[in-house]
Amino acid sequence: MVAKADSKYTNTGIIKNIPYGVSDYGSIQAEQEYYVDKTHFIPALEKSRYAVLIRPRRMGKSLWISLLERYYDITEKHSFEQAFGST
Repeated sequence: MVAKADSKYTNTGIIKNIPYGVSDYGSIQAEQEYYVDKTHFIPALEKSRYAVLIRPRRMGKSLWISLLERYYDITEKHSFEQAFGST
């Protein structure tokens, strides 16, 4: 199947929206938008004594903090497997 300009499909399946300007991890998951999984950095963050996050503006700092908030929040225990089970 070849994608047309107005199509929502490609050879690999559905095209996901790029969540430009979205800094809420939960909403990106709920809307099934495109996201590069960075949860493999969590163990390195836990092992470090001091964590410094230096990135240019608009490079995902707030989204990373939102991901960590959802990862460590005890009130999100019921949805942990859904949010992080495949990572």
